[in-house]
Amino acid sequence: MSTTARPPKQSPSRGVSAASARRRRARTAWIVGAIVAVVAIAGITAIVAGGGADKGDVTLTQIQPVDISGSPLPAFASPEGDQAVGLAAPTVDGLSFDDSKVSITPGRPTLLVFLAHWCPHCQAEVPRVVAWHDAGQAPADLDVIGVITGTDATLPNYPPSSWLVREEWPFPTLVDDGSSSAMAVFGFQNFPAFALIDANGVVQYRATGEIEMTDLDAVLASKLGL
Repeated sequence: MSTTARPPKQSPSRGVSAASARRRRARTAWIVGAIVAVVAIAGITAIVAGGGADKGDVTLTQIQPVDISGSPLPAFASPEGDQAVGLAAPTVDGLSFDDSKVSITPGRPTLLVFLAHWCPHCQAEVPRVVAWHDAGQAPADLDVIGVITGTDATLPNYPPSSWLVREEWPFPTLVDDGSSSAMAVFGFQNFPAFALIDANGVVQYRATGEIEMTDLDAVLASKLGL
């Protein structure tokens, strides 16, 4: 039987071994460097794509200063016989969660929606208002401004900025101060609360508690013709 013998394994010279080792080390260093670069680029890309911190997280400002002008409205008791109707609404200059300016001033009919993050009735009301907007039912000539007030980091559903992001709240939001001054100057003590102001800055309607959007539509039609 004919066979082919396996050639004997030859040992390379010392010089060849050293050169090969150097080449292997160089290749290894290059590969490691490439991997590090790829990981770094991927990390930078993720940060850029994600826009940094979530806009709804606690890195945003949950309580802001407010600058109030004008006389406080009478304490709210009931929409019927409300003593604030016909009075000039106070003006409020403030900030949103991201420090952008938000003001409550005359100029356009405006609906103010006062909300507290921990209030279960507010949590039920926000989706109604969002759906009302998304369905195209909010009048084009009406400004809607949310007012986040009563904020307390020890209470549920904190921070309010994250809550509104989750609910896809579409309106500008003024963030009240630690004393709920914006809410107090409008005469409210309960949440949610609503104040309807005409283009001249005159109060036309106030209410507290949950409200159905069909009822809100009726109020807008009767008070402002919207």
